[in-house]
Amino acid sequence: MLKNIFEHIWLRLFAHRRLARINHYRLSLAQKSLGINNYISDAISGESYWCQLMLQQFKPSVIFDIGAHKGDYAKMFRQHGYAGKIYLFEPHPETFKVLSQHISADEATSLFNIGFSDTAGSHLLFDHAGDSGSPHATLFSSVITDLHGSEHASSVAVELQTVDQFAAVNKIDRISLLKIDTEGNEYKILLGASKLLRENRIDIIQFEFGEMNVASRIFFKDFYDLLSGQYHLYRLLPNDLLPLEPYNARRHEIFIYQNIIAINRKMYP
Repeated sequence: MLKNIFEHIWLRLFAHRRLARINHYRLSLAQKSLGINNYISDAISGESYWCQLMLQQFKPSVIFDIGAHKGDYAKMFRQHGYAGKIYLFEPHPETFKVLSQHISADEATSLFNIGFSDTAGSHLLFDHAGDSGSPHATLFSSVITDLHGSEHASSVAVELQTVDQFAAVNKIDRISLLKIDTEGNEYKILLGASKLLRENRIDIIQFEFGEMNVASRIFFKDFYDLLSGQYHLYRLLPNDLLPLEPYNARRHEIFIYQNIIAINRKMYP
């Protein structure tokens, strides 16, 4: 009863066209408090908190950084004292050159100029025309033209593998943390890790969900159906993890940048 009264008063006060701008701002702030569209820094996005939590509580030994770009994610883990193995994957040839300059390969750090999907082969990677490797590079041209407003998209052929294939060839038994930032192709990459998932050999997954999934035509429900049987799902907050169970279309199908964390139920009952 009180809730209905409050909503009635709220609508009388604020449901007006002239207040649309401030209402949108209120909505944006509410979404940010739920871990949506926080990207200004590692502290605001929650990645700094997550890195510390990952190292303190889960103690990873093998990290896959898929879509490594210039290596900032790996650097963050190293700066927080992580001494384990990191595999960095960046398909864009120009960005890979920069990555190779920023990150030194050694026995604990391996760099690969490849991408991943649900099948292996060659695929066009799209970017802003004239750009030599932006963080928006994607397998979906509409991410560049429709979402980021470029009139034209450039393209380059890149090599794709599957996570299952790479792990088998390189004799990797378990992945502690599988981080995926591939501008819309995250779901297909997880499909390409189906054997590892089925055999329970991936402990924790971090992936992005947002506007790019409009281009790839993937709903949050697709991720939920694929992962929720084995993993607890969370949205990353600046200093916490927000549980995302059970599924609710109104609360989950929000196509705005967010980091999703999937923690194996055997590790985190």
